[in-house]
Amino acid sequence: MDWIGAKIGGCPSTKSTGYRQGQDSSFYFDENCLQYKAFMEVMLYFAHGIADAFGAPDVSGCTAIGAGDSGATEILLDAIDGVRMSQSYEGVIRWNTLLSTSTQMFLGCPPLDKLTDATYNDASVDTSPHFMQNLSSSIIAVQHGDLAVVAPWLDISQPLSCHRSFRFTIVQGRLGLPIDDSFHGPVLQELARDIAVIETQHTEDVSDYDNTHKTPVLAPKSAIQILEDESETFCDYMLVSVDQTRYKLLMRVSSNLHSRMVDPSMAMLKLASQVIPVSCKHAKSRDSVVPESSTGELYGFDQLLGRWGDTTKRETISPDNSSEPESVTPKTKKTKETQKPLPLRLSHSLNTHFKYKTALALTNDDSVFVNLGDACLSCSLQQAVASKETGCARWIISKARDPERQVPRPKNRITSAGQKGKLKAKTTEMVESGTRLQEATEVDE
Repeated sequence: MDWIGAKIGGCPSTKSTGYRQGQDSSFYFDENCLQYKAFMEVMLYFAHGIADAFGAPDVSGCTAIGAGDSGATEILLDAIDGVRMSQSYEGVIRWNTLLSTSTQMFLGCPPLDKLTDATYNDASVDTSPHFMQNLSSSIIAVQHGDLAVVAPWLDISQPLSCHRSFRFTIVQGRLGLPIDDSFHGPVLQELARDIAVIETQHTEDVSDYDNTHKTPVLAPKSAIQILEDESETFCDYMLVSVDQTRYKLLMRVSSNLHSRMVDPSMAMLKLASQVIPVSCKHAKSRDSVVPESSTGELYGFDQLLGRWGDTTKRETISPDNSSEPESVTPKTKKTKETQKPLPLRLSHSLNTHFKYKTALALTNDDSVFVNLGDACLSCSLQQAVASKETGCARWIISKARDPERQVPRPKNRITSAGQKGKLKAKTTEMVESGTRLQEATEVDE
C-alpha cells in the first residue's frame, strides 16, 4: 500500500480517500479513488497470471479494471489465512478459488460462488467431522455458453501427477457424459443448460457396516503375505441436476461384493499431500509378520471398497451443545497418550491405476504409506508403526511397479428399448460435442 501511495500520491479529498498514510493506515474500497484503481489493476494482472498458469489461451472474458479483482484478493487471503495470527500456521491454496479466478478471466462468467453454492459443505450431517469430509465439493467442470473447462485429473484410471495439476482442459461445445453405446456411436447424457457447474460427490460413510461385519484382525507376530489383487472392478457415471445451474457427477465404483460412491478429487488431494513412499535396500519380499504391540488387517480391493473410510467416531450433540464422540463419556475420556493404536490396514498389491487411486480416495486425511515395489514388507510395516500420529489410522497400500491403465467397464447399462430409442434420436452433432467431456480428461503422461 505504501508503494501505491508513493506512486500516485495522496487523494485530494478525504471523503474519496481509498488509502490513508501514516501510523493508522487503512484501506477503503472506493472505486473513485486513484489508489483503489491502482490496487485493482495490480489484482487484475495477478488474475491474468493465474489464468495463464491454468492454461487459458487468452483473458478475453475479463479485461476491464472496473470488473473488480476477479477473485485475486481471495487467493491472497487464503495464502495468509492463519499466518496473520501465528507464524506457526501455513496458508492454503484452494482449487475452487483458483479455478473461479481462471474461469472469470477466460470464460467471462461470474464467480463460481455466484453460479452455485458449491463452496458450502453439503456432506451428510451424519458423517463424522473428519477433515476431508468437511471439505466442500470439488468443482471439476464449468460450462459457460459454448465453451467449457474440465479438470485434467478426473479420469483416475490414468497415471496422475501433482505436476501441473492446477490447470484445466478447454472444451468447445456442450459437455456430455457417455452412458451407453449404440449403432451410431456413444449415447450421451448432455447438459440441459448453457451455464452449469459440475461438482463431485462425497463418498458414503461405511462405519456401520464395518462395525457390524468385523474384519479378521491379525494378532501381533502373525504371518502376513501380500498377493496380487485380481478383483474385478466396474465404474458407472451419472450427472444429476441439483439446482438451476448445478450438477453432481456421481461416480459409483463396484466390485463383486460392494458398490460405493467415490470422489475422484480426493485421490488427487491425497497425492498432493499425504502419500509417503516407502523404500529400503533389503531384498524385496512380500512376506513378513505383524510387528509386536500392533495388529493388522489385510484387504483385497473387493473388501477395501466396502470397508475403508473414516476411522473416527461420529459426532453427536451433548446436552450442553458441545460436540462429543458418541462412544466417549467425560469419565472415560482417553488422552492421546493412552489411546489404543488402531490396526495397520494393508492392501494386497493393486495392479491398476484405477484401483490404486480409488484406495487413496477412501483413506481420508490419515497418512498413507505406499510400497511401489521398492521396499520389503517388513520395512513398510516398521515405518508405519513408527508414525507419530496417535489415534489416526495407518494405511499401507501395495502397488504394482507398472500398473495397468485399465478403464473399468460400466456395470449398469440402459436396457429399456424405449429409453434407447429416445436416446438414439439425438443428433450426430450433439454426440460429437458431448464426447469432449471424456476426451478432456486425458492427462499428459
